[in-house]
Amino acid sequence: KTYKISEVLKEQQKFLGQRIYLEGYLINKYRCDDKSKNKCDKNIEDFLIISDFNKKLNDYFVKTNEDINRIVVRAKTNRMSEELFNSLKVGEKFVISGEFIDNLVPIGQTTDGESVDGLMLVYDKLALAK
Repeated sequence: KTYKISEVLKEQQKFLGQRIYLEGYLINKYRCDDKSKNKCDKNIEDFLIISDFNKKLNDYFVKTNEDINRIVVRAKTNRMSEELFNSLKVGEKFVISGEFIDNLVPIGQTTDGESVDGLMLVYDKLALAK
């Protein structure tokens, strides 16, 4: 079964430690770059942010934790290959196979400025949805 992000977020505890298929749109991707204006840790994992909605990260507001519809996706050990990272296009729909880990990560802020945490999926396979 392939799950939507909203389904997984509704029952987070049920999915922790589970290997599942997750479908969503790529709305943001992060890679530490030496040329970046901000100094970043070259050892940090690259990550993707996926959502049920095909909108840019800042196109919708987060008022409460219940408004979150984003999950952070990263590789388990090695950094994502540059070729793979560059081939991923924001707005494309993906199916991702992976395991949820018990590691909440900051994924947004409420309109009041409070940090909102979300789930992280450690992927092992990624494919364009058809």
